[in-house]
Amino acid sequence: MLVAAGVVVATEALTFAASLVLAPIYDVPTAGWISLASLGDAAADAGTVLAGVAGWAVFATLLAVVFRSVPVALAAGFGWAGPFENIVSESWSPGYRWFPGQVLAALIRGGNAELGFGRAAVIAAAYAAAAGAVALLVLCRRDITA
Repeated sequence: MLVAAGVVVATEALTFAASLVLAPIYDVPTAGWISLASLGDAAADAGTVLAGVAGWAVFATLLAVVFRSVPVALAAGFGWAGPFENIVSESWSPGYRWFPGQVLAALIRGGNAELGFGRAAVIAAAYAAAAGAVALLVLCRRDITA
């Protein structure tokens, strides 16, 4: 998570620098960008992104522990979070509020039309706690002496 936090902060700094360079080209005023309020907003954004990254890390850990095979865990994770959740959510609107990947996406965005930030944070925390508990249970019950 320390590496992920470093990547999030570095990426935010690079996009800020690029925005400062590009803003004058498009006549975007930048006077309000360098203030205590904007620094607070930047920190809050970095925090929500890091919370989403932590959620994805917990789910990835669960898949790694359950499947014990990198290709199978990657296929299951990408298959679920990519096409399955997105296709099903398009035809079943509650999917945007309940599927783990959609909840984490709403959390990272700071909330969206289907799911507010507070509810996304609570559901994501519950999913992460459940995924962590299942991963620990599987790991504790698994014979790892062989």
